[in-house]
Amino acid sequence: MADANEFRSRVMDLESPIRDAKNAASLLHHQLDRHFTRTHEALTKNPCYWYLSSEDVDDLIFTARLVSKLVRETITKWEGALEVME
Repeated sequence: MADANEFRSRVMDLESPIRDAKNAASLLHHQLDRHFTRTHEALTKNPCYWYLSSEDVDDLIFTARLVSKLVRETITKWEGALEVME
């Protein structure tokens, strides 16, 4: 019974990391949508090219790494919860 209670507790502890990862993925989607669904032809003189400022690139990389970190942390916590049941 203690294992079941510990498992339940660990699964419940996953709620915040899952929501954080979901929100970070949503932010990344918004950034990608904002930068790559509109034309940058006025700046690039070519409809096939996009323009990203250094700040835009930094924001995209930061958000992508944040998503990756949060997903890895969530998976680690999930695996920890599963170990309780073994």
